[in-house]
Amino acid sequence: MGKRRQMRSLENKSFNFKTLSQVVYLKIRDDIIDGKLKPGTRLVRRTLAKKLEVSVIPVTEALWRLEQDGLVESYPMHGARVKALTEETVKNEQVLRVAIECQTARLCSRNATQREFNILMEEAILLDQTIAKRDMYSKEGSKMHFNFHLRIAEFCGFPFMQKELEKAGLVELMRLNWINATVIKLVPKDWHQQLVRALATKDPDYAEKKMREHVHYGDEHIFKALKQWEKDL
Repeated sequence: MGKRRQMRSLENKSFNFKTLSQVVYLKIRDDIIDGKLKPGTRLVRRTLAKKLEVSVIPVTEALWRLEQDGLVESYPMHGARVKALTEETVKNEQVLRVAIECQTARLCSRNATQREFNILMEEAILLDQTIAKRDMYSKEGSKMHFNFHLRIAEFCGFPFMQKELEKAGLVELMRLNWINATVIKLVPKDWHQQLVRALATKDPDYAEKKMREHVHYGDEHIFKALKQWEKDL
C-alpha cells in the first residue's frame, strides 16, 4: 500500500511539473489576459528576463508560444509586442470568432454531458451576477467572461477548438464585449444562462442560432467600446 501511494505521489509531481519556459509563458500570458500588459506594449526580452529573474532563452520560447496563440506579434527590427487592437483587427477577429464559436456551440450541444451543462450553468449564473454590477474595469469579470466561452469550447469534445478560439483574438474581444455589456449596451440579466439553456437542448441548430445572436449582440456599439478602451489605456 505504501509503494502505491509513493507511485501516485510521483505521478502527481510529474503531471504538475512545468518547465521554466512554461512558467514564464503562463506568467506573461496571465499578465496579458489580466490587462497588466496592454495592447501594443513592447515586450523586450532582456527586460522581461530581468523582471522574471530568468535567462533570455525561456523568455524567447514563451514569446514564440504567445505569438502562436495570437496574443503577441513580432516584426523584424521592431521586436515583439502585445497584439495591438484596431478597427481592422476587431472586424477580422470578430468574423473568425463567430465561425469558431458557432461550431463549438453545435458540438457542445451534441457532445457535452449533463454534468458539463451543470458546470456551464453555474459559471453562467456567476458571470451574469458579475455583469449586473456594471463595473467596466473589472478584470475579474472580463477574465470570467473569457473563461466561460473557452469552457464551452472545452466541452465540445474537440480540444483543438479551445486553442483555436484563444487564437481568434478572444482575449481582447472579451474585454471590448465586457465594456459593451457593463456600460454601453445593457444585456438581459440571464444573458449567459440563456445561452447554456440553448446548448442543453441538445439541438445543434438552435444552439448555433443562439450563439450567433449572443456573439453579434451589441455589434453596433463595438467600436464605441474600442474608443472607450483606447481612452483608458
